[in-house]
Amino acid sequence: MKSRLIYNLSVFVLITFCQAASAQYKPSPVIPDFTFQTMDGRSFTQRDLINNKKIIFILFDVTCDHCQHEMQDIGRRYADFKNVVFYLVSMDTKPAILKFMSSYGRFLNGKPGVTILHDYKPEFVQKFGPDKFPAIFVYSEKRHLIKYLSGQKDVAEIVKATK
Repeated sequence: MKSRLIYNLSVFVLITFCQAASAQYKPSPVIPDFTFQTMDGRSFTQRDLINNKKIIFILFDVTCDHCQHEMQDIGRRYADFKNVVFYLVSMDTKPAILKFMSSYGRFLNGKPGVTILHDYKPEFVQKFGPDKFPAIFVYSEKRHLIKYLSGQKDVAEIVKATK
């Protein structure tokens, strides 16, 4: 009887833990409030977002192989993204982010509508709710989530979400 009670309690704790963990990674349906920094150290908040365009946030890690490939692929297809702005966000150090962008993001670096941001607090994961790298959030002009893509995806799928 006692072992049955321990078993049931263990199952309950496991289920509760799994539910809490899965709830933690629910993509934000609207763009949340945030404070990041531009590469020159200026504060960048939701108020600084460009209006009247679809918005793509990409969370990347400089050591992530999938992030490296995704950034290169998106850069090669930059011209296919019409009426879209990109916010490329990383929790890595600024020097590491800049090195990553010069290597893997060179087709995006310096392009109109592309802003590189440092999540120095860090708060992106808590507020946006990604579950792995790269995390791509496509938001409408009204800042509502259109599509969340987790992990490396075919760029055609990202382009399609912006149409």
